Amino acid sequence: MTWRSMSWRISACPARGGGLFDRLSELESTLGEGGTGGAVTIAAEDAPQLYLLPNVVQQFTRDNPRVRLRLMSWPPDQIMELVRENEADLGVIAERPLTPGLVFHPWQVFSAYVLIPIGHPLVRRGIPSLDDLLNEATVARYPLVIAESQDTRGRLAQALESQGLPLNLAFEVGTIEAVKRYVSMGLGIGVVSGICLTGADSERLVMIPVPPELGGLTTYGVVLREGKHISRALSALLPLVRAASLERLDQPEQTAKMQQRQPKASSRETISSDRAGPG
Repeated sequence: MTWRSMSWRISACPARGGGLFDRLSELESTLGEGGTGGAVTIAAEDAPQLYLLPNVVQQFTRDNPRVRLRLMSWPPDQIMELVRENEADLGVIAERPLTPGLVFHPWQVFSAYVLIPIGHPLVRRGIPSLDDLLNEATVARYPLVIAESQDTRGRLAQALESQGLPLNLAFEVGTIEAVKRYVSMGLGIGVVSGICLTGADSERLVMIPVPPELGGLTTYGVVLREGKHISRALSALLPLVRAASLERLDQPEQTAKMQQRQPKASSRETISSDRAGPG
């Protein structure tokens, strides 16, 4: 997760590995006419499997009924190993240092957000800026709920340390969906990638963007083995991945509409007065 400006803003990414998505018209021409058979195995982290791949899988299985599609959910290190050993045709992970022999093709970029339940003292009189929250008293009084991940914990600690603040955890949970659930119950303040946010979340949560300078951006992409043979079945899948990226580019407009339904930003003075009241 990079701390992009935390809305679930999305953008198509330039490729790091030779422009795979730029060559899709070339790949599509290999399909010819008639049905495509074979098999495709995708290994993905939980987040892209839940939020990025469902529409791709739905269309792919509808258009290619003779292709056997297998989806596996693994942590990033295991995904890279599966792709390297050719046990998975492609992986979908957040950008990170790669195992030798792999190529990362950026797909979509998401901002990070601080989540606060509606009605919480911090937002009772309006939405604070992130700067309003980054002080010792607020960090000490309102601990964080985060997804259980050494990577997430490390980035949060680094971002807070850059502001001279400690990492104060309420507890860690297994998934980012669980983070939203526990935050909405008032059990802490959350930090998540915008990949998991929907319009429905605005009914129970206030979302405060984390600026890019605090590392708030996460780039998700496709990992392939270097020199990977692109089969007919895989050639049928990759254009759908690209199309999903383009379809999601309208999400900033949806985010703006959602944010318009939330109160205007409050001042630092408002937060100070709330902090002095009952927790």
